[in-house]
This record gives sequence, C-alpha cells and structure tokens, in this order.
Amino acid sequence: MNLKTLSSAALLPLVLTACGAPLDDGQPMSLGEQEQPELVGTLAETCVTPDPSGYESLETATGGELDEWREVVDALPASALKTDLQNRMLTHLKSPYSAFATATEAQSFLRNLRTPLPLKLPFTANSPYLSGTEVKLGHGWRYNSGGIHRGLDISRSNTPDDKDPSFDVLAIADGKVIGIYFDGPAGGGGNTVVIEHTGANGKKLYSFYMHLRNGRAHDVAAVKATTCPVGNDGCARYQLMAKNYPNHPSWGTDSDAIPVSLGQWVTQGQKIAKSGNTMTAGTLATDGEPASNHANNHLHVYIGAPTPTDPKVTVEVDPYGVYEKVSTGCYDAFQSTYYPRLWMPHYPDFHNITWDTFVELPEYYSGMSYRPKTLSYYEQSGVLRVAGSYQYSSDRNWGVQAGLDSASFDAVVDQWKQSSYVPRETRIRIDSAGKARYSTIFGKLRTNELTRFEHRLTQASLDSLYTTYVVNSSWRVEDFFPYREAGVQYYAVLFSNTDANTRWLRYAASEAYAESEIASLPAQGLHVENIVADPTFSPPRFAYIANDASGCAPHVYVNGLMSGYQAAYNSESAMGYGLKKLQVYNNGANFTALFDKDSGSCQ
Repeated sequence: MNLKTLSSAALLPLVLTACGAPLDDGQPMSLGEQEQPELVGTLAETCVTPDPSGYESLETATGGELDEWREVVDALPASALKTDLQNRMLTHLKSPYSAFATATEAQSFLRNLRTPLPLKLPFTANSPYLSGTEVKLGHGWRYNSGGIHRGLDISRSNTPDDKDPSFDVLAIADGKVIGIYFDGPAGGGGNTVVIEHTGANGKKLYSFYMHLRNGRAHDVAAVKATTCPVGNDGCARYQLMAKNYPNHPSWGTDSDAIPVSLGQWVTQGQKIAKSGNTMTAGTLATDGEPASNHANNHLHVYIGAPTPTDPKVTVEVDPYGVYEKVSTGCYDAFQSTYYPRLWMPHYPDFHNITWDTFVELPEYYSGMSYRPKTLSYYEQSGVLRVAGSYQYSSDRNWGVQAGLDSASFDAVVDQWKQSSYVPRETRIRIDSAGKARYSTIFGKLRTNELTRFEHRLTQASLDSLYTTYVVNSSWRVEDFFPYREAGVQYYAVLFSNTDANTRWLRYAASEAYAESEIASLPAQGLHVENIVADPTFSPPRFAYIANDASGCAPHVYVNGLMSGYQAAYNSESAMGYGLKKLQVYNNGANFTALFDKDSGSCQ
C-alpha cells in the first residue's frame, strides 16, 4: 500500500480553465439538459453559416503529397517496418465535398463526426518573447482573405528580428509516426510528419504537420534539389534563397532535425518537430532574400478522418468545427458551431475546471466511448468547480446528474430506476446556504443484480440495513458517503448482491486512524476500493470500503493538499497507475484519491 499525505507544493495547472458563473444551487442540474453552445441544432443558430467546400487537393497526382510520402516508404529496405508502413499508407486525402457524392452526405458526415480519442492542441504559448508574439492560430478553414485553406496555420507573429520565430510542434494525441518526407511542388508542404491515431474503440484519425524544420543543411539541400514547375516564380526564388542565403536565420540550425522516426510511437504532447518555412518562405526578393527573419515560419496542420466506406480515404476536417474564415470569431472558445469541435474541452483526468467548462460539451467524451469514472464537485471562491476522470469503456449505459436538492434527487433516482439504472457513485456537498446538494453517476443494473440505494439514512437506519443486507444476506457495500446537514448525520449508501467477496466498511475515522488501518489492509488480503472525506467535521473524518483483491495494491491519498495534487497525479501516471476515485473538498484545499493499476509491475 502506498499511503501518502501531501505537504504543500507548487501546483501546475492540469487543465486550462474558463471563466463562468457559479452553479445556481436553487435549480436541479442534469447534464443532459444543459446548454451546449459548441454544438447547436440548426445552421441558423451558429455564429456563421458553415461552408466545408473547396477543392484544394492532396490527391496522388504526379509529384503530389501522397506520392512523395509513398516514394519515401517504398525506398526503405525490405523489413517488417516497411511492410507495416505500406499497409498504413493512405490512398487519398480529400475535401469533404469531393469525398462524397452529394453535399448532403458530406454535411451528414461532418455533423456526426466524433474524435476516437482526446485531441490536444499541437502547440503551447511557448514562453512568448514579448506581448503579441504568442503562438496562436493564424488562419483556419479559410484564409483571412476568404480563400479556401482546409487546414490550420499556427504561428508566432511579430517576432523581433533577433528572436527565432520557431516553436515546438506537439503530437495532438498518442499515435504511430507513419510518414516523414519532404513535400515539394506541387504539394508544397515541405518537411511533413504524418501520425496515425487509434482510439480504444479501434477508430482512427490522421494528423499531418507541414512546413517543419529538419536541420538547416538538410533543408537547404532539399530545396536546391527541388524541381520547380515552369513559370513558378515563387519556387524559383525559394531555390535562390537556398543558394544565396543558406545561412539565413529562418533556416534554423542543424540541431532542428525532426526528433521522431518512422514507425515510432509518440505520446500526446510530445515534441515531434520545430515549426519552419520549408516550401513557404513568404515574400522573397529577386535574389531570394527573405523580407525578415520570420520568413513565414508557421505550422500547417491537416486533420483527416476516414470515410465510412474506405478507411484508406480520409476526409479533411476542421477540429474547430467552424468551416469558415477565422475573422468571424467562431474560433474563440465555446462559440456556437453546427459541426462538433474535436479539441477536448478539458483533459480526461482533470481538476479545477469551472462548471461552465464541464458542461460545455458533455457529449465529447461519450462520443468516443469514454464514461465518467469519478466526479467531484466543489466550490472555490464562490465558483463551482469539477474534478474527476473520464476513461474508455465499452459500457455506454451511464448517466450523470449534478447539483440536485433532496426532493429532486429522490425523483431523479426513481426515474432512472424505471430504466434499471442505479447511482454507482454518489457525492454530496453542503452549499453556502447549508443545504445538501446531490450528484451521482448512474450505471445500468448488472445481470441478475439486486440493489438497495438510500441517500438520507440516519445512523439507526444505516445500522439496520447493514445488518439486513451485508451481515445476513452477504451483500456488499458498493458506494458510501457520509455527510451532515443542519447538524444531523446522514449517509448515502448503495448495497449490491453482485459478488461474494469480503466487503469491509469503515467510517468516521480520523486521518491518523485511516492512514494506519489502510496501510494494514493488504496484509489481510484486502484492497481499498473507495475513500471519501466528510468535511462537515473539522478536522474531517474518513470512510473507506475494502474488498478481497489480488495484484497491485492501490495508492491511497488521505487528506492531501490540492497544492500537491498535480505532482501526485504526475507521479502516479509515470508509474502506470490510473485515477479511480477522487474527492475535492474544503473549498478546493484538500482531496482524497485512489489510484490503481490493472497490469504491470507493482510500485
């Protein structure tokens, strides 16, 4: 048992937060009924009329992008890697309207598109040199002039001449590098990296990163070797830049080589390259001299989603769900769009996000078969915040209700019960008016399962039901939460008959007692599977459930300081442990947590 009590430490934000009004505790809140401004029901409700048209193509025309990708792979020596990459090669990358027979089919595809795994932006602000030089989106699906683009241009603008405009390019999700090549005319992507992303449900997505640096000497040589189309003055001047200005700062240095290799597995947020200006150096003089050291340094990103009929044909899609020019403001956070956004609203494991952020896009994770594993709601500085974890599950039979008063909660539980759902994880907080507010994750009844759920049990009622179901009928306590309202002690508890394992419950324990007893449980063949604090006592009291178990003992945090939560989470993730239970309390100052591990070596 790895039992830890955290001391104060620097807190690194796990998620980006958005400002929002606190939850009105006077109103029952059902996530399924919340306003979802990212995804509106009709075109008339969106901030602009979406236009996914345009025929800029990366087809396999002679010298086109996909041909150059294949040429690099085909030139590899015979090996298992070569065969694997050839099998993963795409045959077409098309615009939405060219990929489908009708506009209606294209729009239906885009409307129903969901990412198979959480996607992160391919950049960070990268410690801007000066205000106004932050890395950010420059052009979206259309250029600011209105011309078709069908990708994202990301850059650091207004860079001083003595500063390098380049920035780290990051993988948007875990995946395999299936393409690294130099794309000259007619594609014009320069150094390109392609990553294949596969969700837990087997669905795929592709990301293309273009105009990258790959070392000064390599890039200068690649441009010199380019065959420019007849009459293409821009390409000719670019070759003169390589010939006459091979040491220009915009080329970067030889150390700017692409740090990943073909076939390599990369993780979300991992650096895969530096942004550059290969095949896109901007305004050049007749002898090839760039207008500035910036020389149009930027990252161009395409996102491709496979068509339903042919997985080797992918459709370019806008991860912002806008399909319109950037100057409309639709790329701002949480603007209404008719097509879904693919960038995650918050990380799957998250804390300190506002209620508004949490409910902006509740179907984002459910769309990729992620379900909430644990959720905790807490007030901090008068703002309702949420912490918890979404994890992949083949079980899509779940629901969430939050912020209900006792009467509303009773009605909701009865309503879900009619569809054979029970509250699997119930959390109660006392609001600023001293009233209990109930939130729960519902799950479907298991095969042949019998349950008994109560949420306002007195001590005498709890003792009676425990004797009836656990002592006399060998049921188990699956979920338990103690709380006081107006000085009266209550309990929420779920009894279930689903297995015959030893089920063990302790409540009203002090912090020291809890630490000592939890540490002793593995020697008895028991693992803690849930721990909660009752912060209506000062100091808080703790309740925990244990059961027969084998394998790695979970890592349990009792009354940790939130100032150290990020460091704890990072440490657990590095060891391969995943978040199973989390509760944040005391106005966001403290937490209890449980991390477990399904396989691998125990630590």
